[in-house]
Amino acid sequence: MYKVQPMISFGTKVFHLSDAVQRPFAEILRAQLRHLPKRSKVMLSFGEIDCRLHEGFLAVADARDIELKDLIAETVAGYLRFVGGLAVEMQHQIFILNVPAPLHSSKSSAAENASVANIVHLFNQSLAYHVHQSDMGLVDMHKFTSDSEGFSNRGFHCDESHLDGRALQEIEHRLTQDYAGANLV
Repeated sequence: MYKVQPMISFGTKVFHLSDAVQRPFAEILRAQLRHLPKRSKVMLSFGEIDCRLHEGFLAVADARDIELKDLIAETVAGYLRFVGGLAVEMQHQIFILNVPAPLHSSKSSAAENASVANIVHLFNQSLAYHVHQSDMGLVDMHKFTSDSEGFSNRGFHCDESHLDGRALQEIEHRLTQDYAGANLV
């Protein structure tokens, strides 16, 4: 059984952790990780806010006239460089949770729903690529929260955006299964 020590950084986006500029959100995460004993096993879950329809990647890509895929790849690479640096500095083993499947919103058009699903797909694809190039682990939240069309199977959401406690058991199972030799206990 894992000793879970939750830390929450409300409103933090991957964007906030993605560049060398000292941002308040980055400093909050740095301070939180410093309070853990060295060589802790840490799960980080960021990216859901970045993947929402009216904020994050889509809004920035439109404003900067940049390809969505390029913006996501650049942002994810910066985020993982920052987190990787913290992991080395504090000797933590980092496990990145990707973004779970989005809920199909009845308040959004078919095109808007498809756009959100695409953003999540591109983000998770970039995250998987970059995590596999690092010493970090990846927990595929999308895989167990998704239906056949890439939207939430509604088995783990407690509201329109967040997963509930049922997801923790599945995360633990996946960590145990995927990283059996990683001395997780």
